[in-house]
Amino acid sequence: QRYEGEKDYQLKISIDEIPAFVKAGAFIPRLNDFQSTDHYPDQQLMMHYYPTLDTDSSSYSFFEDDGKDAQNLAHMNYQVTVFDALTSPERIIIKVHRDRNKYRQNQQDRRIIWHIHHLDHFPKAVTLNGKRIFVYNSLQKPAIKNIDAKYNEETQELMINMPWDQDLFEIEIEK
Repeated sequence: QRYEGEKDYQLKISIDEIPAFVKAGAFIPRLNDFQSTDHYPDQQLMMHYYPTLDTDSSSYSFFEDDGKDAQNLAHMNYQVTVFDALTSPERIIIKVHRDRNKYRQNQQDRRIIWHIHHLDHFPKAVTLNGKRIFVYNSLQKPAIKNIDAKYNEETQELMINMPWDQDLFEIEIEK
């Protein structure tokens, strides 16, 4: 559900269900559950994006290092991935650029699963670096190939499961 900013709302909540509010245009990274940074599950990142209703842009920088050396920043042993989005009434364009510096953590078999929220209908087209991706209805059960895209009409969410093996890529969603 969407709420307009700078207003007061009375919401019924329970200890079992507490709402989380996300600003339009936000990127929210998530990982699978883990008990310790010794077992940091870095092979699969879930990136949630909440587009704005109007024409707008947003950006998010995702910092990663090995979590073991306090001198990683000084030694340039880290990477920063920048997520930029441009949203208009017709389309969403997401550009991703990763700057690895000296960071050479295992990037093989790494995947990013996009969750694009608040798409009120099946997208007309989805492209990755200009190449069209087939989007399934969430009721269909396709085998995950290299890239798997599904739209869930009930949750109004587009999910794209793809390899994260490129340092630069662009996703375009035509609404």
